[in-house]
Amino acid sequence: MIEYPSNGNEMTKPPEFPHSQFPVRLEHQEGKEMKDKKVCFFQDKKHMQKYLDSSNLKKTQYSVFYKEDYV
Repeated sequence: MIEYPSNGNEMTKPPEFPHSQFPVRLEHQEGKEMKDKKVCFFQDKKHMQKYLDSSNLKKTQYSVFYKEDYV
């Protein structure tokens, strides 16, 4: 079973994957006051990890989702 984060006020629903070739979704906050939500899509975990390494994001600063048929 896949669990999705919630802010407590809304029902949780699966994240969207609008690009069939990019089954890995990363969400994090950015901007001057960390108020802007950024959504990134990747071909695989290696590409995502490369982005995380270059961005210096900590595990508490982002959420990762995988498309259901991603192996």
